[in-house]
Amino acid sequence: QRRAATAAASVPVAAVRGPLQVTDATHGRLELPLLAQRIMDTAAFQRLRRLKQLGACCVVWPSASHSRFEHSIGVCHLAGQWVRSLMVNQPELGLTCSDLLCVQIAGLCHDLGHGPFSHVFDGLVLPAVGVRGWSHEQGSVMLLDHLLAANSIRLDDYGLDHMRDLAAIKEMILGVEPAVRRARDAGRAAWPRPRFLYDIVNNCESGLDVDKLDYFQRDVSSAGVDGNNCKFFELISRSRVMRCTDGLERICFPPELYKSAFRAFQTRYHLHEEVYTHRTVKAYEYMIRDLIVGVHESFRFRGSRLADVVHDPAKYVALNDSLLDMIGCHLADPESARLSAGRLRDMQDLFARLDSRSSLYACVGWIPFPPGAASKSCEQLAQDICASLNAPAWRQGDARAVRHRSILNDLLDDSSASESPSSADCDVLRRSSPTAGSAAAAAAASPAQLEPADLIVEVQKLHFGKKDENPLDHMYFFPFDASRGAAHRVDGHAERGDVSKAKLRSLAWLPPQFLDRRIRVFCRRLDRAPIAVKAFRAWNARYSSANVEVVLSQDIIDIE
Repeated sequence: QRRAATAAASVPVAAVRGPLQVTDATHGRLELPLLAQRIMDTAAFQRLRRLKQLGACCVVWPSASHSRFEHSIGVCHLAGQWVRSLMVNQPELGLTCSDLLCVQIAGLCHDLGHGPFSHVFDGLVLPAVGVRGWSHEQGSVMLLDHLLAANSIRLDDYGLDHMRDLAAIKEMILGVEPAVRRARDAGRAAWPRPRFLYDIVNNCESGLDVDKLDYFQRDVSSAGVDGNNCKFFELISRSRVMRCTDGLERICFPPELYKSAFRAFQTRYHLHEEVYTHRTVKAYEYMIRDLIVGVHESFRFRGSRLADVVHDPAKYVALNDSLLDMIGCHLADPESARLSAGRLRDMQDLFARLDSRSSLYACVGWIPFPPGAASKSCEQLAQDICASLNAPAWRQGDARAVRHRSILNDLLDDSSASESPSSADCDVLRRSSPTAGSAAAAAAASPAQLEPADLIVEVQKLHFGKKDENPLDHMYFFPFDASRGAAHRVDGHAERGDVSKAKLRSLAWLPPQFLDRRIRVFCRRLDRAPIAVKAFRAWNARYSSANVEVVLSQDIIDIE
């Protein structure tokens, strides 16, 4: 039977289960197809060894220094495991070895397009230098085309259709465009490969895919944090393809795995809160952003600005985490730097702070996101925070003004503060106002005066993967009676998670909300961090409810 199945498949089994064996710290012993080996033995893929998976997180967690290289191999492995599980348990699906190979290669190449320091590059650096609408998934597709052409790799040599299957692999990486997905679901166009295969590497519906299942386990292990004992093999081995209530076929799950699926998304939340957005990690990332932006117009990578390199695969393929060292060499030569004396000095100082991990930007603190700030940009919020030291009129009976005055007096350490603002308070308020006083007075202002450029205002959005929605509402689960049926075939229609009985049984432990928004403030200059605390607290007193206080970070506690 095995020989007959092999002969019927469009890809030789040697091309799927090739001789390449890899031992991985997360998944153990792996076998990868020959096409994967051919792709891995290229400069474009080997570049991933020089890209840290977690960017600057190793500044806080020294062991979190694993690379995109091993993550990509892990995703390829899990993608293969998932498709093989479906092939074994549901032979009626008619999945072939070419289906398997397409999904494996999509998993292997899904992160080719990441830049230096991972999400720092496309999330912070590129928007700051004027590159809009570019994503690392687009970079992955660009480098995949470059990789295949530069190394004369033809998918036809591995039993695939080069044009048709390359297009399918790209869609598995990028995600299918919503309009195209709707047309195919409505029958106006055909899916090149079975629909459910497109959700294994990049799941645009629920977000549960092998990319996340790998980095949940890998990042938790490397950082050494609690990840709900995240071993999610059951989600792969017990899933089945079913027709859902909307008539489409998807990968669905037994209702008893509802809690296991939630733990996966909960791990995502905890990793973002504790690791990826740790205050020291973000401070380091903002310093990287400021350094790259500060030298962007003078620094050249292989003759081009970084904003142009991302569109040139021949140059982008050489860009990796060594970028900081290259910028350091650039700043060490004033003639090549072509910066003004003041800017050069500032950038050299910033690079020295990064290089020694000393004097990082100070995290002032955070508050829950106040509704009154929803219409303002981060730059406007920084201006408002600085201007908040210019207190409103001190009116008797105005509780908000009294509370504002009391906070200012406490923060200014004025033990003799009275019911009206002291002359020292008024002087600080005059100096802190962006509109108060003449130009001469501004020139004579105290070095401790706070300016919007001193602050970085960050709007944190911590969620479970689907913003303010429960991601399990977008998954599909077997009907309860079907979940007790045959192991290899599940009858009936799968139910969407928001109407499944599994959710009704889980309401007691599901969180009341799935999106946590916060405002967090960093101060670039440590000598101005104390006054930044005063400004942030004063602004909070005006915008937030009376019982919401600024949560100070350990950075400020250490300074004080």
